[in-house]
Amino acid sequence: MPNIQEENQPEGVSSSSSEPPPAQVEVLENPVFVNSKQYLRILQRRVERARLQDKIRDKERVKYLHESRHLHAANRVRGQGGRFQTGSTKGKKRSGTRRKRCSLLL
Repeated sequence: MPNIQEENQPEGVSSSSSEPPPAQVEVLENPVFVNSKQYLRILQRRVERARLQDKIRDKERVKYLHESRHLHAANRVRGQGGRFQTGSTKGKKRSGTRRKRCSLLL
């Protein structure tokens, strides 16, 4: 005849006090099911990706690669929002400024 304590406990849980209760893990995301044959390769890829990210973080990013291109972009006419003007609108604005410069020089 089983003890009263054992009857009240759900199946799979032992009544011995030496075993700690199973830890409850909170799952924040839904589990992603993958092919069991691909699982080890997925783990290896994650480790490799983390290693590469660490290497990339160590290097400081250069603001620009070519000085001449930077100077050209800095001198270009910009419209609202900082975008470069297209050829048709750029010509209209520049023609007015050229006249002023020429008249000042004469």
